[in-house]
Amino acid sequence: MKTTPILLLLILLITVSCSKSNLQKDFNCNASYDFGKTKITNDFKNKFSLDIPKKWSTKFFYNNFQTSFMTADSLKSLTNSFIIDVSLNNGELKINDDFREKVIRNIVKKEKLKILKFKPTKFKNKDAIWFWSKGKRSNYDFHLFKMIVKNTATTYFEIETKIYGDSLVNQRLCKSISILETLKLLK
Repeated sequence: MKTTPILLLLILLITVSCSKSNLQKDFNCNASYDFGKTKITNDFKNKFSLDIPKKWSTKFFYNNFQTSFMTADSLKSLTNSFIIDVSLNNGELKINDDFREKVIRNIVKKEKLKILKFKPTKFKNKDAIWFWSKGKRSNYDFHLFKMIVKNTATTYFEIETKIYGDSLVNQRLCKSISILETLKLLK
């Protein structure tokens, strides 16, 4: 049987579109980005890790209720980069309408942001909900991607990407998603 170039192209398109994650599909992202050399970075308590670019700056935080780290490309200006903040929190989490409304109120009232999109989803085969919002911070347009993921009956992840400025916002979010998808639970 002879394979035509059109058939090969169709098979390639189907394969590439099927390999995208839910988040990549929700934001029309490419499958992956090249960050150059990366390193596996564990949180302080060695509960989770992310594969992040080697040249990025990372700050760690922990207490009895949370372990987290924030990372960003500090070699770029704030309006050309993005900040990723991931924390694993102790506490029971029920992702339901009451929870969603509480988070929406917090983002709208406390953070003074307008929610552009929100969606319940699965992340790493776990129940999750994400929000995409916009507002102003320090005289810049500001975008916040926030995802909350139920990890166990007594722990949950809080994941944020902060994007300042209005240049290449979707591309920076997609790069962030590419990094977030390297999240691994260690214990």
